[in-house]
Amino acid sequence: MSVITRAAAIAALLLASACSGQPEVLEPDPTASETPSAAITPPPKPKAVDEDSEAGAATFANYWVSVSDYAASTGDTTELSRISSEECEPCQTFIELYRKTHRSGGSFSGGDQTFTDVSVRRAGSGKMFVYAKVTAKDGTFKASAKAPLKNEKGGTDSVVYTVVRAGAGWKMGHQALEEAS
Repeated sequence: MSVITRAAAIAALLLASACSGQPEVLEPDPTASETPSAAITPPPKPKAVDEDSEAGAATFANYWVSVSDYAASTGDTTELSRISSEECEPCQTFIELYRKTHRSGGSFSGGDQTFTDVSVRRAGSGKMFVYAKVTAKDGTFKASAKAPLKNEKGGTDSVVYTVVRAGAGWKMGHQALEEAS
């Protein structure tokens, strides 16, 4: 699911809960598994992901997207939370969206993303900007067990990721659609 599609899903959930006049009470889905599906495994952590280099920053950003795809598919946000800065508002919004969707019996399916045309620019000590074209495959989104299944068209977005050093590795500091020049 592309960054734009995920943003639309977030907006739809916020709008739906805002329009109801009362906060949504999320009841556990009795048919939902407490653990992620055994068929979907977390992405392997590449060796270069923690390198303090441009290549390490680019590898980390790509890894972050893979972990985000995994979290969307399973609701397991443990690793995504660990590698996302608490100050990264888009990251925290995605994490909450994945948790809320899965707790309410919803799902994300497909929409896996790939990186191309990657470039990196150092932005000071311990901070780099990673620019990439991110292409998402078609997917589906279901906000809750009772919500209709929505088909989401894939697409390509130009995204800039701000990655920051945190100890011996990286954390996602921010992400945004790159503005057209």
